[in-house]
Amino acid sequence: MNKSREIKLANSDKTATVDSCCWPYLSQFEWHELADGRAARLQQCDEHPDKPHLILMENEVADRHRCDIENISGMWDDEDDETCYECPAEIGEPHSAGCPIAICLVTGGQRIECNAEHDCGSDAWSGLMPGEAECIEYGFMCKWVDDAGQVIDPSDWNTVKGHWVRTTADDPDGGPDFERLETEAIWDRDRKHFVIRRPNE
Repeated sequence: MNKSREIKLANSDKTATVDSCCWPYLSQFEWHELADGRAARLQQCDEHPDKPHLILMENEVADRHRCDIENISGMWDDEDDETCYECPAEIGEPHSAGCPIAICLVTGGQRIECNAEHDCGSDAWSGLMPGEAECIEYGFMCKWVDDAGQVIDPSDWNTVKGHWVRTTADDPDGGPDFERLETEAIWDRDRKHFVIRRPNE
């Protein structure tokens, strides 16, 4: 079993419990308790600096799936990827309603967070996280290293401070860089695929 660790919530005497493999990434941010009890943080918007985004901790874990990137046990410790990590869908089958991994096929964003007045479609489990195939296709990879640039062994994540850096597709320590994909690619609703942004897009 994967051990858990606590993250202190800035505006509360409560803590959020997360898998120890996720803790190094999540603990870099200041988390607050919302009125509904969930943990969230603010992220500055480049286009509208005065209107930061609200990022839920549960979505951060599902979107970035840091546990899976590093191939260590945790919330992604199934024997294989035949079944979705968050719902019973098998490869080729649509995700269940409310599954945090399912995406809106119109926007490419997380389906449970889509408030637009359109049909989000029926996203099916592919065996990979949303955007993972595109990261592999475009060579968008990253890895968790210390201040000297050395890869941190997962067993040391709780004691050694680290950060994510870009790396090459042939780096055995690398995993999908979803943040780079979000920055440099855009969702193509017709192809249902993330494509590299064109200038001014």
